[in-house]
Amino acid sequence: MREECIIINNIHKSFDDVKVINDVTLNILQGQIVGFIGPNGSGKSTMINIICGMIPSDSGQGFCMGYDISTEQAYIKKNVGYMTQYFTLWESLTVLENLVFIGKMRNVRKFDAESEKLIIRLGLERFRNTLAKNLSGGWKQKLSLACAIIHRPKILFLDEPTASINPLARKEF
Repeated sequence: MREECIIINNIHKSFDDVKVINDVTLNILQGQIVGFIGPNGSGKSTMINIICGMIPSDSGQGFCMGYDISTEQAYIKKNVGYMTQYFTLWESLTVLENLVFIGKMRNVRKFDAESEKLIIRLGLERFRNTLAKNLSGGWKQKLSLACAIIHRPKILFLDEPTASINPLARKEF
């Protein structure tokens, strides 16, 4: 039987006077693929940030991989991969340099070899030495994905990963 990897109970979150998340409860099993659907500003990214331990909820409780989202954020962050909606890597570094840097930050053993594997797996070979700022939106997103998975996370969060790319690249992604 599959275990629950995310348990969220009665989560609330407001920014100033705007209630963004109101009494959300959900359980996600290992291996499940889940999508948060809603209009802009409905709290999808905020919910992901709360689950990942990046921002606190106002009330409620939750666990991600058995770790408390309110008190054990460091453990959660080590075990999740998170690809943001917008490109957030270093534009003055090359594709390879971004991967190596993130690999080092994530304490990946053999970060050079892991970087090379991801470059090949995601078809980034011809951009290996290209500055990230010179990549198209689709290639930036592939680089972001590579950086999100270089440490082989137990859970991967994709926050609108195809929002800034063309339809052909979106289909491939």
